[in-house]
Amino acid sequence: MVSFILISVYAPADTAERPLISKKLRRSLKIKSIVVVVLLIIISIMLPHSVYVNIIIYSILEEAVLITPIIYILLGKSYKNYKNI
Repeated sequence: MVSFILISVYAPADTAERPLISKKLRRSLKIKSIVVVVLLIIISIMLPHSVYVNIIIYSILEEAVLITPIIYILLGKSYKNYKNI
């Protein structure tokens, strides 16, 4: 649930090198991100408890944490670069 909320709020994340200027593109990428997370959660629920379930859940959580503004600040990267253009 935490990962789903983080993805819903912060996805898509951009960088200074590749800002997401288009509002339509940002919305499209947000929807795609949410769909992928939901599909991965469904797959992990349907699989019997195995290493693959752990890998899927850990990957979703890791990606969700990596797109938060706190991580961007810790890494010295700018956040929401489309507002600067």
